[in-house]
Amino acid sequence: MLFGSTHLDYKKESKSRILQVKRIIEHSKSSPIPIIIAGDFNASSGSETINLMDSEFTRTCNSCPPTIPVNNPSRDIDFIFYKHPQNKLDVKLHKVIDEKYASDHLPVYAEVIIEH
Repeated sequence: MLFGSTHLDYKKESKSRILQVKRIIEHSKSSPIPIIIAGDFNASSGSETINLMDSEFTRTCNSCPPTIPVNNPSRDIDFIFYKHPQNKLDVKLHKVIDEKYASDHLPVYAEVIIEH
């Protein structure tokens, strides 16, 4: 299992963010082992950035709850994505934790089962 964390470019309409996602996808294509990558993608569901990630990875949520701002969150920009060469990964739980102290984002939590 390969775990990764990311914090993509924060600038609005960022071309850099697309390049960053393309690099993540490029490195993941030849991986014979499952990959989980999570973090601040600085892009919401339906954006070009997230659509590109969705083309190669699966999210642990379908209708992802908002994670920012911590008070009255209204946007989903923090995600957990996964990829398994044999599609043997099952998401048991995905949630956003109501914890406002450590960050300006709410933490995202997922439980996954890897079948052998």
